[in-house]
Amino acid sequence: MQTVSSAFTTATAAAYKRIGASVLIAWQKTTNASVQFFTIGQSKIGGADVLKGAGGSVTFSDKYQYTNETANVESYTISRKMSNLPWGVIMGTANITLLNANNRFTPKYDATIGNYILPDRPIRLGVGINDEYINLFTGYSEMPKSSISSRKTTIVAWDALKFLSNKKSSLQAFVNTSADQIIIALLQEQGFGVGQYNIEPSTQNKIGYLPVQDLIVTDIFKQICEAEGALMFCDENGVINFWNRIHLNNNSTSKWTFNYSNMTNVDWDNTPIVNGAIVVAKPFKIAAFNKVWENGQSYAVQPNSSLDVFADFRDDIGSFPLISIVTPVNITTAVTSSWQANQNQDGTGAEVNSGIALTSTYLFGERYRMTFANTTNAVIYLTKIQLYGTPAKVQVVDSKEQTDATSIANYGINPDNNGQIVTIDNNLVQDAATANALAYIYVKLFSTPLQRLKATVFGVPQLQLGDFVTVNEETTGQTLAMVVVGNDIEVTQNGKLAQTLSLEQRSTYQYFTIGVSRIGGSDYLAP
Repeated sequence: MQTVSSAFTTATAAAYKRIGASVLIAWQKTTNASVQFFTIGQSKIGGADVLKGAGGSVTFSDKYQYTNETANVESYTISRKMSNLPWGVIMGTANITLLNANNRFTPKYDATIGNYILPDRPIRLGVGINDEYINLFTGYSEMPKSSISSRKTTIVAWDALKFLSNKKSSLQAFVNTSADQIIIALLQEQGFGVGQYNIEPSTQNKIGYLPVQDLIVTDIFKQICEAEGALMFCDENGVINFWNRIHLNNNSTSKWTFNYSNMTNVDWDNTPIVNGAIVVAKPFKIAAFNKVWENGQSYAVQPNSSLDVFADFRDDIGSFPLISIVTPVNITTAVTSSWQANQNQDGTGAEVNSGIALTSTYLFGERYRMTFANTTNAVIYLTKIQLYGTPAKVQVVDSKEQTDATSIANYGINPDNNGQIVTIDNNLVQDAATANALAYIYVKLFSTPLQRLKATVFGVPQLQLGDFVTVNEETTGQTLAMVVVGNDIEVTQNGKLAQTLSLEQRSTYQYFTIGVSRIGGSDYLAP
């Protein structure tokens, strides 16, 4: 839950309160080190001061000079949702409707912002209760769309993880590095500094080898989250969070209590049943320098033309990346990377040592491109190519399976997954212990269906994903501990605050903590 004052908490629970909407857009994307942040009791609603990010540090998006568009806002909606299974990258989204009767948001019209009605504009959305404001969303816009008939402009925005889905890494491969340190390095490469992320420690061994160059940053995060059983998301203030696999299960402090007096439109459902899971550990490890590829066919290089030849590195287990490679030379006796050209496709006839050359190479990790140029007037055949290098290969495959016989007897095998075992097969799972722990957690948590609730609640905008709440289900007399797995909020300028929460019952386990837990006590050893 976001930190708010006691007055904000009291006002949230009150039957009557004043609701305000705040929309700030950095149209020109100019930075300003002396940005003034909103101060209760000093700043004016609708003034130029901006809402600051969480904690004491300036977040990634705080550096921009924002234009306050609050006076032109009709409404906005914000949505954040976890997937059915407890891991992955969560991307928050917002939809904003602006009034455009004066053509302010028509491209090229307004003298100040008209040339900046463009995509990828930093946006901050806030809500106020009795003039105390908190952030609800920090992100980046798509291209604004204006309607002449309605005189309105709509903007779709995404949070910072969507921003990173358009960014490729230029970093060298990571060797023997923990997942949390890899995430921090990737965020810092993209301009995020200390205080702009909250990354929990990895719960498994260090990753032996992970090439990231030319890969999309968010795609790397998705692989890490799957291998770690972790969640990654951008919070309301633009801070990126990485929660390891025991985060939610160690948290059981209720942040709010709901009952039939403060929620409506209640729909009950059950969590998907997972009573069988397989997790495969097949990490890359640096192997010895050796021959990694040779051609299985001849390649015809046409007269006065160039040809790209691609080497894909594979073994019996699958594709593997190269850490380094020796550039091939035209020396047929070399006991290293080399190539040979002949007049004939079958390798007969005179060897060709002039008129053809290797002009460029590029290593893509699991693929290597060689460009050959033929400057003669005859076809030349590349009949032998061999490549030597240092690979990172899968040397051991550990597959761990967990099932719950009682659950399978009652419900069948994974009925919500078409009867298929839930399988994670990821090169970033580093050891058999982690594979076994991940499979165990999924079956332990979800072999018995738990209650799931979706309800419209009297707005509690400070609630966040992952918060635990108490639900008093009055028709049955149950008191349920539930976690926020979805949060949809609508705010309008005329004072409406609507919030729909998706809540999920979650069994919590207090894991053993050195120096705190007692041998023989009730705490679980962390899987």
